[in-house]
Amino acid sequence: GEADFLEVLRGPTVGQVIASPNIRLLTAPSLDYGFLAFNVRRPPFNDREVRRALSMAVDRTALAKNVFDTLALAGLGPVTRALPASKGLSAIQFDSAAAARILSAHAPISFRILVPTSSAVRMKYATLLQSQYRRFGVKVTIEPMEVNAFVQRLTKGDFDAVLNAWHTDPSPAAVLQAWGGSSMPPQGANFSGYRNPGFDALVDSAAQSFDANKALAQYARAYALIDADAPAVWLYEARSVSGVNRRVRVASVRADAWWSDLADWTIAGR
Repeated sequence: GEADFLEVLRGPTVGQVIASPNIRLLTAPSLDYGFLAFNVRRPPFNDREVRRALSMAVDRTALAKNVFDTLALAGLGPVTRALPASKGLSAIQFDSAAAARILSAHAPISFRILVPTSSAVRMKYATLLQSQYRRFGVKVTIEPMEVNAFVQRLTKGDFDAVLNAWHTDPSPAAVLQAWGGSSMPPQGANFSGYRNPGFDALVDSAAQSFDANKALAQYARAYALIDADAPAVWLYEARSVSGVNRRVRVASVRADAWWSDLADWTIAGR
């Protein structure tokens, strides 16, 4: 009862707020997404068809529900629904029959998933993914790592696949920070090694365009291109979760700046 608003709620605090008679949860779109990234420099992930099949093998909607309940959605790509360019975007859909057909043709497949022990969410996803892939004859070994060791392995590209999470900037052009061909470590954060000049060119053209509609169309084409290449399984898009006193009426919450409409917030009875 010592605050009327708390910007970020996680873990047990969410349940505490739900149980409170005086506080309510406030959810909104966010700029955070989580994914299973493949090291495309290593087999079998240098094979686009295998990557696509590994994406088809994952029921992302069921996993997001299992881990987050209603506080996350299945991912769309290296973008979240808070950005206009995400409209109409659809990641590779769950297709167990197609996944089984392709993966059996490339069997046996085995790989290791690097995951930070500091993230309860990603540790749970690792176990769920291991179980889902087992159904397709794919052997997954989980490599839990203390966060400093995790970052070192990630930066060196010393992994098969990695469970990672990203907070993207509000600009759609920021997608190149993690997926652009010129953003390889140690300077950049493209840890998977993904390269597609067509993707880079579309994002660059959109960022430089003075025509908003044309830019959005180019961003959408770029996102569709990387989705089709499947350098990662786009697992989830987290919802922003805040706590607010029930007497406070919130006008709206922007993904990049919750305080943007603070002047329009009101207090009941005033």
